[in-house]
This record gives sequence, structure tokens and C-alpha cells, in this order.
Amino acid sequence: MSAVLPEQAPQEDTGILAAQARPPLRDRIQALFAEQLSSVHRRTDRLFTLLMGFQWIGVIVFAVWLTPRTPAHARQVGAAVILGGLIAGFPVLLASWRPGATVTRLVIAVAQMLMSSLLIHLVGTPETHFHVFG
Repeated sequence: MSAVLPEQAPQEDTGILAAQARPPLRDRIQALFAEQLSSVHRRTDRLFTLLMGFQWIGVIVFAVWLTPRTPAHARQVGAAVILGGLIAGFPVLLASWRPGATVTRLVIAVAQMLMSSLLIHLVGTPETHFHVFG
């Protein structure tokens, strides 16, 4: 004969395992999390769209005022306008076409680094390299 002791009596599970026992609740939690995460990604893409535009304007201003007045000055300003526009334009278009997509965030990250390298090239001072770490 086997007697069940009080400490061996089955207890109701009220922790994380209980959520696993209720699939509709777990599915609802995952759906809410995915919706919130997607909302954050789309909002971040919109913010970076504004930032890319401001950076392009900033690079042009730096090119006009901070590059040395040499015969290459016109090329530097042209590079800021054309290259900066290409670097900033593609992520802006992608963020408007596919906001929240992984490829959009990756393109924005690459464009940020390219904009930093353009700024380093235009200004040419060692302090400009710290822009990469910001």
C-alpha cells in the first residue's frame, strides 16, 4: 500500500509553466510583444530619417565653412552635396517604403558610418574621428 504524504500531494502550478499550459494567453502575449516591437522599429526608422536629413545639411555646412580654401574646395562641397545626398537619400527612401524592416535598419546603420567617413574626409582633423564613437 502506498500512502500519499502531504508534501507529495500535487500542487497547482501558478508560475511560468502555467502560462505554457494556456496557449491562447501565451499567443496573445507574443502577439502584443511583436506589435509593440514593430511599433518601436517603425518609430525609430522615422527618427533616423530626420537625422539623416539633418546630417546631410550639416555635412554641406561643414564642407562650405571648414574645408581648407584650396582649389579642391569646390570638389569637397560637391562631394558633400552629391555623396551626402546619396548616402542620406537611400535610407530615407527605404524607411518610407519599408518602415520597421530589418533591411531598413541595416541600411540606416551603414549610412550612418558612411556619413561619418564623409565628415572625416571633409573636415580632415583628427578630432573628427570621434564622430564614429558617438
